[in-house]
Amino acid sequence: MEIEQDMNIDSTEIANYVYLFLKENNFLQYWSSFDRKGYDDMKQLLEMTPDELEQALAQDIGIKKIGHLKRLKALLAIHSTRGNSNEKEYENKDAKKSSNKTQK
Repeated sequence: MEIEQDMNIDSTEIANYVYLFLKENNFLQYWSSFDRKGYDDMKQLLEMTPDELEQALAQDIGIKKIGHLKRLKALLAIHSTRGNSNEKEYENKDAKKSSNKTQK
């Protein structure tokens, strides 16, 4: 699913991609900062230049650990080369999580 082509996607679903990306890569402790500072759109993150991304992660979000900065930048670079396949993967995981909640 391409975000820019599907107008039925609301901002919560878009933010879920960033949330799930952080959760899956053990960076969930940064989610509130990403969300509060407006970095809740995966497309926005993937379109940033390396310098913009480093500034966003270090200064805006406040990630101080160099290892976390390097790893997040590398993971986002990998994610951008995979295109939208990861968005589908996150969407499927989110749908499974929702269906599990309704079954309980």
